[in-house]
Amino acid sequence: YYANQRGGGGGGGGGCGFDGGGGDHGGSSSSKDPSNIRANANEVLDLGYSLALASALLATAAEVDSLQELDVNAYIPADLGTAESKSLLGYAKKIRRGSGELDLDPYTGRAMTLPMDSQFSERSVGAESISSTSTHVHGNENLVTLDVFLEWAEQTAPCLSASLSTFLHHVLFPDRPYPPSRTPFLYPDLVGQQSAFFDVPSSPLLFSLACMSPALGGTWHRLYTSESDGLSFNRLFSCLLGYGGPTVLIIRESEGDGIFGAFTGTAWKESKDFYGNSDCFLFQASPTVGVYRPRGRDSNFMYCNSQSRSKGYDGLAHGIGFGGTDELPRLFISETFDGCVASSADLTFESGPLLPPAKEGGGGGGGSRKYFDICDLEVWGVGGDEAVSSGLEARRAQRSVLRANIEKARKVDKAQFLDDFKSGLIESKAFKHRAEARGRHDFEADDKAGEGAYKVAPGGNRRSASVTVPTRTIPGTGL
Repeated sequence: YYANQRGGGGGGGGGCGFDGGGGDHGGSSSSKDPSNIRANANEVLDLGYSLALASALLATAAEVDSLQELDVNAYIPADLGTAESKSLLGYAKKIRRGSGELDLDPYTGRAMTLPMDSQFSERSVGAESISSTSTHVHGNENLVTLDVFLEWAEQTAPCLSASLSTFLHHVLFPDRPYPPSRTPFLYPDLVGQQSAFFDVPSSPLLFSLACMSPALGGTWHRLYTSESDGLSFNRLFSCLLGYGGPTVLIIRESEGDGIFGAFTGTAWKESKDFYGNSDCFLFQASPTVGVYRPRGRDSNFMYCNSQSRSKGYDGLAHGIGFGGTDELPRLFISETFDGCVASSADLTFESGPLLPPAKEGGGGGGGSRKYFDICDLEVWGVGGDEAVSSGLEARRAQRSVLRANIEKARKVDKAQFLDDFKSGLIESKAFKHRAEARGRHDFEADDKAGEGAYKVAPGGNRRSASVTVPTRTIPGTGL
């Protein structure tokens, strides 16, 4: 319906929806074939973005007492950019390559949804450049078929289709709850928190992330940001440990201004071993979009090992990471923030680049990259109100236990202190003679003289004598 209203039918590709090839809308078999139904990639993605914001606006409007309380400007779509369309068109190009065969992941045999960075140079970032290199479907520029779009969305943006059903529900059934059998599209809500990545509440980057997983929709809570917390591993470590909910880690690297990161549904803990589950995945969000989910074979999902845990003697990587090995994870942030790694393949996650290619003329020759320097780093608690609340409550409980243990360690057991004092564990001149006499062949304990007395053993070089050390009272202890 939307295609007919906006595009007017025909095969020109001017509409925002999918239309049948060759202008045939008469219900022929060719128009029903997914390979003949096509649409402009940029316009379809922009439509999904607009529907997602409209759904968020309607949901908020239903909760406020007066529409005057509603900030409509927060829901105005921004420029979606080209990251999503580059990913979609790149996937379509890979299908065309080799007589329609897909490039397959060497580990799993699945089709690889690789960003177009590996196919286009940095000069092909604009929409015009993308269109000029994508004259591929039925001779029309920038078009993708429905079957290609569905395959791409299933792996890269599985929540995208929910933007339409959620919008229609808010329009047609505003007073009814969303059906429990379906998952709504929830636009991420930062609740007024500042971010180095999201300049406006309607940020297209938030839309891209929300399309990757249902857990990335709804309320977010900022746990750490390098912009105000500084690039401090101790602060990052403190913010992560104890939080009991799903988190998303977002990185902007300094060389190519690329944005990438990782999502995990498992709470962070300090360990020399990998842990986590298959809810974890890696992603690239700019200058193109790619999502790399677990292969289902290896289980090296997430890693968090500080140098203080082992004093640096374990020979393992110290920092936080995802995938790869304990010596070098695939995505790794070191404790010193030096030598950070983002490689393109490992045995846990699907293959694909996290970093944009090196700039031509910058010494990298436009090839792939592995190491990066951090420009901005943020960690957010995600999953909606309930998940964020329970995560924060778990962190408060963990910090309460930690404070209690510290306070307990500060309190001195007086009796134990005296025993340690007498045994020499606590160094003191008051009992120094015991250490000096212990083990000498010419000294032995003098039981008759009382506790703490020694005498020269018979046959010793000196005449028999005994020395008694009077008992001393430790001030303030009563002992």
